[in-house]
Amino acid sequence: MYQNSLQSYMSIFQEALMNSAKSSEAEERTEAINTTFKRSLYQRICRSLFARDQLLFSFTMSLKIYGVDPTLLRWVLMGGFEDEDHHAVPNPFTWLPELIWKLLRRAATQLDGFAHLTELLQQHAMFFMDFYESSNPLELELPGVLNDMSSIEKPVVVRCLRMDKVVPAIRNYVSDRTATGNGDEQGRRRGMKGS
Repeated sequence: MYQNSLQSYMSIFQEALMNSAKSSEAEERTEAINTTFKRSLYQRICRSLFARDQLLFSFTMSLKIYGVDPTLLRWVLMGGFEDEDHHAVPNPFTWLPELIWKLLRRAATQLDGFAHLTELLQQHAMFFMDFYESSNPLELELPGVLNDMSSIEKPVVVRCLRMDKVVPAIRNYVSDRTATGNGDEQGRRRGMKGS
């Protein structure tokens, strides 16, 4: 359905050669050409896609360019795997459905950096209740160390608490990646230690 010719790629590359930042250093010049070419290619392809396909393309490109831990990606998309929780902790909240509590416990046991998720939920119970009940939870600022999570870790928390908001969370991830151009996920990652 979507096709681009070699000639169109050559045209984009030639424009990148002309429009990229000039430098006497070969490495800097190569980096500038690559950055300009990728940005131009991305923008042109997005312009040519049907609206329904743009988010999927952007998400796929962001994952490829910036690299994402496959376990986190699997969690965002599928919610991890069902396992026997021999140390099951009863749900302490009346407002939180049992299924969501189990998903939060599963994230805490299966994902690196999420070990203290249930403790953070208990420490910030009012925030999480607001998040769960809000019509627009992605506009709420996450408390404490949750706010320091990488942009791919935040959709994991969203998936646990509000599965209906995963697509907007992915849209935020793509927007963050394309706006900052920063793929340093591991550099921003501090892990969730009790606060």
